[in-house]
Amino acid sequence: MGQEYIKVTARIKSGAGGATMWSLYIDDPAGNNLARWYGSGTTARGRIGGTSDVTDIYPLTGNWDTLMVKIYPAGDETEFFFNGSSIGTLSHAVTGATDIVGRVSFESVDNSGAAGHYLFFDELIFGERGFK
Repeated sequence: MGQEYIKVTARIKSGAGGATMWSLYIDDPAGNNLARWYGSGTTARGRIGGTSDVTDIYPLTGNWDTLMVKIYPAGDETEFFFNGSSIGTLSHAVTGATDIVGRVSFESVDNSGAAGHYLFFDELIFGERGFK
């Protein structure tokens, strides 16, 4: 049998303007980062928060884009998917994260240059477990 994972999926859609900065954090109960999505109003990229470990930047399509992570607790790694395609695997061991998802949070960064800019966030699906 393969490696066990925890899957977290969200949908995001570009709105008006590109200056909106946003983040979607997936942390353990102590706040250590297992995965993070972030970008502008027109882009998304995966990251292990607090580190320089990042995936490539992907442009939002203008339709609903699907952001997904598969967190492999035993392997201390997270695999990122943009619209169903794997875009890379990063190690979350550097954050000291445990094998439990304890908090999911969405953040829009206050940016005075982004007045009137926005994006849409919807359909957070949390907690599916499976095997790779």
